[in-house]
Amino acid sequence: MSSTINFEHGALISGRKGRYSGVLDAFIDESKASHKNSVQIEIIIRVFFRDAWNNSKVNIDNKGKSKWTDTNGVTHWVELAPWPKGKLHNWSKRFVSNTKKFWDGKLWLKTPKAYKKFNLQTKGYVYRPNVWCRFTLESVQSRNLAHYDIDVAYIKDKDDFFRSHSVLYDSNDKQKTWRHEVGHLIGLAHPSAGNNSAHAYDDVPGYPDDAMGRGTKINTLHAKPWQAACAWLTGTKRSQWIPANSFQKPKRLRKA
Repeated sequence: MSSTINFEHGALISGRKGRYSGVLDAFIDESKASHKNSVQIEIIIRVFFRDAWNNSKVNIDNKGKSKWTDTNGVTHWVELAPWPKGKLHNWSKRFVSNTKKFWDGKLWLKTPKAYKKFNLQTKGYVYRPNVWCRFTLESVQSRNLAHYDIDVAYIKDKDDFFRSHSVLYDSNDKQKTWRHEVGHLIGLAHPSAGNNSAHAYDDVPGYPDDAMGRGTKINTLHAKPWQAACAWLTGTKRSQWIPANSFQKPKRLRKA
């Protein structure tokens, strides 16, 4: 096998768009595939984090307070402030490291029997490697380089709660919220509905503790963005790439 990425399958480059999810770059890397290792498909998302204090679209009154409305229709007020020097940078480093570790390398796709371009010969046999789902999140310093602009609000009181959403985070968000919101950036929806109603977060039967609901776990339903990218790059159908949540050993097909 070649030790470099040759982009035989091209690269899926969505670029920067006015959307809140599913905007990404992706490519297939066969360079590490062998009779023991997988082909890799990597999704890359670049984010420009900026201080919400400087965004006129964020609802902040002249006393530095912002309001949000919960699912019961109750209005809450939270006191915001500009980010102290250097703290937004440090926050973004923690955010990127944590969410990349959470989403990267947790899923695999079984290569369809009919797709033969991944097949390789080694040690006297022909093997069909499967696909490892990789993820990279990058914090960039210019919105021109980013798939998404994300405003991050600095909350003065560490005990205050502020309802974050897909393009507005806050300094009090928990790691569980970070991972959930990055799932939306990848292109994932809530488990049970396409809106923000209370029932949208309910687990689907058979998939408990869903990270895209109220939980903390990754399951095979979350493979959809990698399935879609794999299908686009290989000219196949998404449904042909069967997801798994454990390593899928390359299939030995026949003698070479």
